[in-house]
Amino acid sequence: MPLESLDTALVSTHAVTPRVRQFLLRADDHTFDFTPGQHVNVEFKDEGEPVGTGPTRPSASPAPTPSPSL
Repeated sequence: MPLESLDTALVSTHAVTPRVRQFLLRADDHTFDFTPGQHVNVEFKDEGEPVGTGPTRPSASPAPTPSPSL
């Protein structure tokens, strides 16, 4: 299966623990399929330049909104 690349906007962050943050991302005009146990690779950019990347897992289904919680 080919990898799908999406541009998203950071909606909010939440400190779950001192070392764990939750990120709420929004991808306009895209509906996410959610399967428990799946993972995604996330790349953060600042002014178009990559500043960080890594795998993560969605922590909840994005339904009914287009915003997955990571």
